[in-house]
Amino acid sequence: MNSTDEDSVRSRATAGFRYFLVGAVICAVALLTIHNVVTSIPYWGGGSPVPVEMIAGIGGIVAFIGIVQLLIAWILKIRGHQ
Repeated sequence: MNSTDEDSVRSRATAGFRYFLVGAVICAVALLTIHNVVTSIPYWGGGSPVPVEMIAGIGGIVAFIGIVQLLIAWILKIRGHQ
């Protein structure tokens, strides 16, 4: 594996960890908010409130994208050793 491939794997893995951590924090905050019996977050500007479950779902999607990035980095690393 050459230096460019190693940099690609390293940067993809770093991005994957960041996505996963941000998604996990969003999910944790949303779930703790639900635990405190808050079902929606008021939307500024007079719009309809945003359900907390939607925010937890967005956090879950972000965490999933991080896992996919880590999986791709792992596959690239394994392919580089062949």
